[in-house]
Amino acid sequence: MEPLTITGTARHLRVTRFTVHRLLASDQLTAVNVGGIRHVAAPSVAAFVHANTVLPDRQEPSPMPTKELPDLYTLEEVVAMYPELSLRTLQDSARANKFEHVHFGRKRFMTADQIKRLIDDKTKRPASDDALASVRRRRAGRRMSAA
Repeated sequence: MEPLTITGTARHLRVTRFTVHRLLASDQLTAVNVGGIRHVAAPSVAAFVHANTVLPDRQEPSPMPTKELPDLYTLEEVVAMYPELSLRTLQDSARANKFEHVHFGRKRFMTADQIKRLIDDKTKRPASDDALASVRRRRAGRRMSAA
């Protein structure tokens, strides 16, 4: 991974250059000077995103990506990609920490893996044959007792 400039880091994190300078000053990101230009280490950006990931209480943290920088998507972009999701519901659920997301700079983002897990969790799956059989037995029992 090649180091990012301050502007490139700001674009990737979707924040201002001033915010990147603040993160560097507070040692949340690391940078090196190369030819008079400050370059932010890509692993430190990935670690920053991982450190600012909000998890629901019941969930184990996902492993930190080491090779590549995760692409960040705003909640509005997630809703644009998946119209079956409601922006208001997604925002409320994020505030209540009901799903994994990244939160920094007063903004909430999701990585592609987090979006995939959210969609997988929200997708209804067909019931198994055992579950259907037990529902049919209960319904048959109710009919018998009602008669």
